Amino acid sequence: AAVLRRWKYHERGFECPQCGYDEAWYLPSRRLDECRRCHKQVSLTAGTVMHGTRKPLRLWFLAMYLFVSSKRGISALELQRELGLAKYRTAWTWLHKFRDAVGSRATTPLQGNVELDETWEGGLRRGKPGRPKVGDRSALVMGAVEVSSQHACTGRVRLESVDDGSAEVVRDFLSNHVKEG
Repeated sequence: AAVLRRWKYHERGFECPQCGYDEAWYLPSRRLDECRRCHKQVSLTAGTVMHGTRKPLRLWFLAMYLFVSSKRGISALELQRELGLAKYRTAWTWLHKFRDAVGSRATTPLQGNVELDETWEGGLRRGKPGRPKVGDRSALVMGAVEVSSQHACTGRVRLESVDDGSAEVVRDFLSNHVKEG
């Protein structure tokens, strides 16, 4: 819960969605924050894919890990088996929530130190020397990633299939996905 609290409120701490006040009591019996001014009760999971859940957060985080770490994706049946869920419907619902969250994520431009590269996805065709053409059973994918020199780790990523690796295409990709400066 402490990690979720840090992710939700960042450095600014609690902020009441009703009155904007910045102090709250934590109600452990109900797992809610209650605003000290207007007494609005707010769940840490409100506004997330876990909203209204009765399942433990550890199970949710394990499901998220399995969702993002599976090379070829994970089926609802496999997720149900891995988590020991009694109902297939729960695993199916969770996967749909994850997919929806990934599809509707914020796409604010990357900033700070950003590294850019391109790669061919789909492999080379036998008997043809040199770089393949887009559509020759492969696609050129350009990617940019935020890099933190302090922590030697990567942050947000932007990927896009592009027509070619020309300077113009690179400039367009950068202007669409990376903040100036």
